[in-house]
Amino acid sequence: MNYHEKPRISVVLIWFGVADIIGGLVMCVQTWPKTPDSGYHWLFNAYTPALTWLSIGIVSGVLFFAIATIVDYLAQIRTESQNAVWLLTHADSAMWKAYRRMEESIEKEEKK
Repeated sequence: MNYHEKPRISVVLIWFGVADIIGGLVMCVQTWPKTPDSGYHWLFNAYTPALTWLSIGIVSGVLFFAIATIVDYLAQIRTESQNAVWLLTHADSAMWKAYRRMEESIEKEEKK
């Protein structure tokens, strides 16, 4: 059986996922409301942009990870299918050769 190597596109998608999550965190920090003036407190609406960036970064990163996993599974299926087809085609010829050798050995024994 051949060793399965991750497809390049799968690795690229994983890096995109990491970049998305980091980008979401950076944008969350950038849009987080600053300290309010004395006597004032921020309403929840002030945190909406920051939390939106954070959630978008996490969700899109996880989607990239999921797509990378799907691509990896498809590559594994392809490799295993190719191995199975190779085994079926070559095992048949190997079995036929073994059968012929067995017949030849039986014929030799009969001649003796």
